[in-house]
Amino acid sequence: MKKIIGLEGLDGTGKSALANKLRGRLGDQAELIQIPYDKNNDNKTEFYQELNHRITTEINQSSKSIIILDRTWLSGEATLYAEGKKEVSPWPDDLYRPTHLFVLTLPEEARKKHILNRQTMVPITSEEVRLENDEQYRLRYAEAYRKEMFYLRTSCIYREFDSDQLTLDEISEKIIHLLNVDLSLLNPRNLATGDKALMQPLYSSWQQRKKEENFLLKDYFTLIPHEFIQFDEQIRQRHQCHFDNLGIMFDYKKFSEPRHPPLYIGSIEQRKEFDIPFDENIPQAQDMPIALRTDDPNLYEYRIPMEYQNLREFIQKVINVYHSIQENFHHYYCYLTISHGIVQPWTAQRRPTIHSDGFQGTRLNPKVETEYAFVAANELPTWYYIDSFDVTNLDPAIDNYFVVYSRTSSTLPLDCQKPYDIMMMDGYCLHSPIINTGDEPILRTFVRIIYSPRIFDRLGNTHNPHLDYQWEMVRREAQMDLPNRT
Repeated sequence: MKKIIGLEGLDGTGKSALANKLRGRLGDQAELIQIPYDKNNDNKTEFYQELNHRITTEINQSSKSIIILDRTWLSGEATLYAEGKKEVSPWPDDLYRPTHLFVLTLPEEARKKHILNRQTMVPITSEEVRLENDEQYRLRYAEAYRKEMFYLRTSCIYREFDSDQLTLDEISEKIIHLLNVDLSLLNPRNLATGDKALMQPLYSSWQQRKKEENFLLKDYFTLIPHEFIQFDEQIRQRHQCHFDNLGIMFDYKKFSEPRHPPLYIGSIEQRKEFDIPFDENIPQAQDMPIALRTDDPNLYEYRIPMEYQNLREFIQKVINVYHSIQENFHHYYCYLTISHGIVQPWTAQRRPTIHSDGFQGTRLNPKVETEYAFVAANELPTWYYIDSFDVTNLDPAIDNYFVVYSRTSSTLPLDCQKPYDIMMMDGYCLHSPIINTGDEPILRTFVRIIYSPRIFDRLGNTHNPHLDYQWEMVRREAQMDLPNRT
C-alpha cells in the first residue's frame, strides 16, 4: 500500500520547502508531485476536478512507495468553503486518498513577511490580498481541514505543525516517525478482524489492573434520585430504540433492526473532581455492583465506596435519568466500572474493538431484559456505530457478531460524544474505545454504569464489600473472544 503524504496550509507557511526537504530525506522510495494551484481560475470546481483526476492516475502509475503531494484536493475544497460557496464534502471515492495529512501554520505577521520576500518570484494574487485582509476568511480556510478529517479519521493520520516554532528538519523528523505507524490502528474495524495476539499490547495497562478483592477499605456513601427527568417526543423519536427496548427481552434479531444515536443525558460540570490526579491511588473497578436488585423498591439502595467520591456527580445524573425512565428500576442490579491511567500514544485504555455492552451469549438461557449502559470520559470519548446488520444466519455460539459487523459495514462512526458528556445506550448499541493517535500521553478517566437484571459473575470483576452478596465467580468467554469466524 502506497503512503500518500498531503501537505496543506495557507500560502507562505512553507509547504514547498517542506515537500523538497521530505523528498531529500526519504530518497528513492519517495516521489514528489507538486500540484499547480490556479487561484485565479474562475471555474475552480471543474479545474480542481480535472487536475486531481490526473494526479490520481499519476499516483496509481508511480512505482514509488511514498508519494509527497505539495497541496491536495483539499486546497480547492478549503478555498470554496472559505468563500462561503459550499460546505466541506467527503473526500471523493474516485480520487487518491492521503494516508497522512499535514497542515503547516504560521503567525500571520510571519506569513505576510514570507509572502513579501518571495513576491519577485511569485506574484501576489487577489486571493492572497484577501487572506491578508480577511481574518474570518483565514479562519474558515483552516477550519476546512479539520472538517475534512471527520471523513478521514479512520484512514488518515493528521497533524498541524507551526513552522514558526519548529524547523523544517524537526517537522520532517516527526513526519518520518509517523510514516512508521501502523495505519490499521486508526480503524476499530481493522482491530476487530485482525490478530488478537497483536492487539493485546494496545491495552495492556487495563489488562494489568489491580484485581484482588477487598481492597476498598474506606466507608461508603449513598445516593437517591432527586430529580425526575422528562424527555420530549422529539428526543424520544431521535433516540427511539434506546427508549423502546426498556424492559424488553434481549433478542439477537434486534441487531438487524433500525438503530438510533445514543442519548446524551448531560455533562460532568465538576470536572476537577472527575479528573483524578495521576498520583492518587484510585482503584480500578470492573463491573462492581453498587446496588442489588430487590422486589421492594423502598429497599433498593446504592452503596458506593468512598474511594469513588469524585464520581458522585456522574452517578447522581445517571440515577436521576434511569429512575425516571424505568419504573421497575429495583429489578436491576447496578454495576460500576472505572478505568483510570495514562494512555500512551498509539495505544488504548480499554480493548479497542467494536462491541456492545449487553450482549447475552449462549450461556444465558433464558434471555433476560435488555441491559442499559451510561458512559463518560474526560478524554478520548467513545465512537458509536448506528447502522444495523444482518444476523439471520449467525450462531452466537460460534459466530463473533462484532467481527461480522466490522467486516460487512464501512459506515463512519459517530463521534457524537464530547469529553465529559454522559451518554445512555441500550444493549445493542455498537461502540468502541479509540486509540490515542496524538503524540503525547493522555491521562484518561473512563466510567460506566450498567443496569442489568442478571448477576455479573465473571472472574475478575470487582467485589463491593459494602453490599451483602456472595456470588460464585466463574471464568467465561465474552462474545468478543470468539474466533474471527463469519
